[in-house]
Amino acid sequence: MIKKDFFIERIQKIDRRFVYAEDMLVYISLINEKMVFIEDCLYNYMICESSICKENDQKYDIYLEDLNFALRVIEKMNLKKNILRYYSYFIKMNIYWFLHKSHKISYLKYKFLKKKEKAKRIYYILLSKIKKNKEL
Repeated sequence: MIKKDFFIERIQKIDRRFVYAEDMLVYISLINEKMVFIEDCLYNYMICESSICKENDQKYDIYLEDLNFALRVIEKMNLKKNILRYYSYFIKMNIYWFLHKSHKISYLKYKFLKKKEKAKRIYYILLSKIKKNKEL
């Protein structure tokens, strides 16, 4: 749980109006090693018909702009590599999806980029496990 004032303070530090992914960017900025995670889902995201989250061909460029901005911001943050890779992966997956949906890349290129990111993610997961085993 995060105090509303704290959340608003964090989002106001981003000097840009967001339509898409603003909550994720604020969440990433809150990450540190002292956070405690629980199993229960206390956040239920409701998407109604008029929601900005509903796919809309006219908004794909806005979504892409927001996601690219979020990616640039988190790459500048002082995050551990594994956390940066984790969030970068999901942002890139969304970027590729909206590039495909807006007909800026073909379906085959979308699938290729998606598989490439998945392969990189698996590589880094395996690499971190190998490093952990060597440390033991």
